[in-house]
Amino acid sequence: MGAFYYPHLFDFVADKMFGYDSLAVTFTDLSECEVTNWSWDFENDGVYDSFSETPTHVFSEAGVYDVKMKIERSGWADSLIKENYIVIQESQLPPPSGVSIEIDGTDVILEWSAIDTSRIVFHRNNLYYLIYDSDSPYDDFNYLSTTQDTTLVIDGGIEKKEKHFYCVIGFVGDLESLRNFVRSNKTIKIVNKKQGAFNENTLFNMAPRRGIEPLLQE
Repeated sequence: MGAFYYPHLFDFVADKMFGYDSLAVTFTDLSECEVTNWSWDFENDGVYDSFSETPTHVFSEAGVYDVKMKIERSGWADSLIKENYIVIQESQLPPPSGVSIEIDGTDVILEWSAIDTSRIVFHRNNLYYLIYDSDSPYDDFNYLSTTQDTTLVIDGGIEKKEKHFYCVIGFVGDLESLRNFVRSNKTIKIVNKKQGAFNENTLFNMAPRRGIEPLLQE
């Protein structure tokens, strides 16, 4: 006997479909027919992870997951796959806000509001701010300095240039991961020339847990 599919009777739902970093999701079978066995594949990788009627699964890695439920009863079995059903996103730091610039003689003073890290689990990590600068938004930005404060004084920052550009990046990690990030990202590019504007996504794709706000010195 072949398998039969009843779209009006055969379904399941999750109590949560989106989250950050790690998410515990409970699945419920909504099938109206009598079911004797359940098999759940939470990554649709061919390996069944649970055989409970109402299982809870923890998605601990960022990604987009297909979920498969197989149900069985006397005489038949069928499966339902929901594609791109669970989305787990890595937590991102919001951009530093309230960034301001002040000129004091030949010095440049950058100030910004502290980033909200309420969604970040720190453990042994710390919050750092990395500052990059450039002569043009269309050129590479060069690493300038790191601080854990919300103020940076750039001694002699005023040069014989009409404009200068800065960006402030938030970074969460330990000291070693910070050093590795800086070593790998001594120069960055945050501009899409076709758009003619700062493109934050370019930098957001470079490393986990950071925020960015560009600033223009005129």
